[in-house]
Amino acid sequence: MGSALRLGLFYAAVFIGTGASLPYMPVWFRAHGLSGGQIGLLLSVPMLARVITGPALAIWADGFQLRRTPMALMLGASAAAYAAIGFIEGYGAWLVCWFVAASLMSTVTPLSDVLTMRRAGREAFNYGWPRGIGSAAYIVANVGAGALLMRARPDAVLAWTASAALFAALMAVVLLPREPVHESGEVLHRRDRWQGLNGLLRDRTFLLAVVSIGAIQATHAFYYGFSALAWRFGRWAQLAQSLTHLSVHPLHSPPSPTLPRSRGKGVRCCPPERQVCKPAQWPSATLPCWC
Repeated sequence: MGSALRLGLFYAAVFIGTGASLPYMPVWFRAHGLSGGQIGLLLSVPMLARVITGPALAIWADGFQLRRTPMALMLGASAAAYAAIGFIEGYGAWLVCWFVAASLMSTVTPLSDVLTMRRAGREAFNYGWPRGIGSAAYIVANVGAGALLMRARPDAVLAWTASAALFAALMAVVLLPREPVHESGEVLHRRDRWQGLNGLLRDRTFLLAVVSIGAIQATHAFYYGFSALAWRFGRWAQLAQSLTHLSVHPLHSPPSPTLPRSRGKGVRCCPPERQVCKPAQWPSATLPCWC
C-alpha cells in the first residue's frame, strides 16, 4: 500500500469522528439540559485557547523521534476524554473533558498535514489526494450521524465520537509511516523548539495568514456549533417530522402544514381546537401543529 493511500485512510479515520462531533455534539449537550449560551461557551473555550494550546502541543509533539507517536497519544487521550463526558455530570466537568478532547483532536490534523506534505514532496504525489479521502469521510460521517440522530438518542453521537477517536489512534500506529520528526532523526531540546516558534512570531506574513485563517475558522465554529441545534429543535425539525409522517402514512396525509408562528421570545403553535390532525391518530409519529 502506497503512502498516499495509507495517509488518506488515516485522514478518513480522523474525519469520520470529527464529521459527527463538530455538528452534532451540541445536540447531545442540549439534550442533557444545557442552554444555548452554555453550549456556546463550552465550544468556544478550546477554540479561543488554541492560540496557546496549539503551539504548545505542536512543540511538545516535536520532542518525539517519530511523528506518529504523539499523534497516536493525542488521539487516544481524546478518546478517553470524549468517553468520560458520558460518565460524568455537571457543566464544569463537561467543560474540562470537552476542552481536553477538542484541543488534542484539533492538533492532530495539522500534524498530519506536515507529515503528508513532506511525504508528497519526497514521493511526488498530490497532497490533495489523501486529504480528499479524509474530506469524503467527513461528509459521509456528517450525513450518517444526521441520519442516525433521526432514529436514535443523542447518546449515539457521543458513542460514535469516542469510538472513532480510539479507532483513529489505532490507525495512527498501523497506517502512518515511520516518519521522523526531524530528517536527521535527532530529538531537539525544548529550548531549541521554542526558539523556532519565536522566529515565526516575528514573521508578519505568517501572522497575517494566521489572522485571516482565524477569521474563516470563526465562521465555521459558529456554524458547526448551532446549525444542528437549529435543524433539530427549530422549524426545520418540524418540517422534517412532517416529511417523515408523509412517507410513513401517504394515504392519510393531513392538510398543508403551517410552521409555528413566533410571538415575542417564544414559539407558539396552533391552539388544540384548530388542529386538523391530532397526534393520537398516528401514535408512531410525532407531528407538528397543523392549522
